[in-house]
Amino acid sequence: MNSLSEFDTLIEEDFNAFVKISQTLDPKIIEQVNIVSKVVNEIRKVISLAEKIKKPTEIQFAEILKPLAQQIGDTQAFRNDNRKNVSENYFAAISESIPAFAWVQVTPTPGPHINGMCDAAQYYTNRILVDSKKKNDTDSIIWTQLWIDFLKNMALYVKKIHTTGLVWNPKGTVYDGTQVTEDAAPKTTTTTTTGGGLTSLFNDLNSGLNITKGLKHVKKGDKIIPTLKTSGSKVTTTATKAQIKKPIKQYAGKKWTIENFVKDTVEVDIKDKSETCMLISNTETVIKIKNKHNYTLIENCNKCHVHVDTIISTLDIVKCKRAHFHITNRVGSVNISSSDEIHLHVYDSTEEFPVLISTSCNVIIVKVHADNTETEYPLSTQVLHTWNKNTIKSGIVPVE
Repeated sequence: MNSLSEFDTLIEEDFNAFVKISQTLDPKIIEQVNIVSKVVNEIRKVISLAEKIKKPTEIQFAEILKPLAQQIGDTQAFRNDNRKNVSENYFAAISESIPAFAWVQVTPTPGPHINGMCDAAQYYTNRILVDSKKKNDTDSIIWTQLWIDFLKNMALYVKKIHTTGLVWNPKGTVYDGTQVTEDAAPKTTTTTTTGGGLTSLFNDLNSGLNITKGLKHVKKGDKIIPTLKTSGSKVTTTATKAQIKKPIKQYAGKKWTIENFVKDTVEVDIKDKSETCMLISNTETVIKIKNKHNYTLIENCNKCHVHVDTIISTLDIVKCKRAHFHITNRVGSVNISSSDEIHLHVYDSTEEFPVLISTSCNVIIVKVHADNTETEYPLSTQVLHTWNKNTIKSGIVPVE
């Protein structure tokens, strides 16, 4: 699994969209976001270097992190220098959450560190949302959503790849202070205070037919058309074949990665209780994890059956559909996010555990009895809030 390429995807799909929407807002916001772009580029350099070298000493690591720490400090200083600005809540939202990028030096739980910083940001983004809805300021609403989404997705990236801390290359070179991260060229978008962004896009659209004025005519013989291969009633393209990813079963640094399996059966034999399991993008597959282990993440898995014995900390279920999880003995907790049709199968031997559900639906606990009969217990995923003039009362809407 390529840590750097995964982070580049996060930049391209999440962070650059945030940078572009910033261009439609106050020029002062653009100034701070440009500093954040430098933070992202610096952490990218650290990730790139970690892929090449063995784990350095604490003194060497502190030296490596100096540029990152400087940019984080500059981001926070910007807020302090502009406290009376009308965009102070925007500056605060970023300033309070920018320490999330210090996850590279957090062990053994860097993911929750990012989530904590995300919570700090939401205090201020909620203020922005309230004000923006009154003003019908759509760009600001999108801005807050994109920043929070980027932080949350960075936490998922860290949980998936750097579960217990920044991963170094045990077969890499020894750090001597001279290594250059050749592939660490900046990947982030930078903004200016003149034009561009969504404003530029709408200006182009408003120009009508003139939008195609600068396009070059392409002759019929120069057009690229995907080759088609027919087999009976099926039609496939070479592009579709390229999208089929090779199944991966990999063990490295006390972490199992099970990825891209389709209609298969996979067994993981845990040897050490500190090991973790990452189950990513599997479909219609049975995955059996034997023995006690520390943590399991299941992400983008559809129509899968996952069997676990004992999980010491957390079973995280993210973006899964029509999936079944069989818990034989014990799990510290179950977190279900952005998922649908999740079945948690429990047995007489299964101990008590909490379930946290967010942005999900159709979650059911299935009690499997000794005679193999089953009883289903649907879990409520709805919360009713009532305003009674002075306070808010909240309660779960029971499942009928």
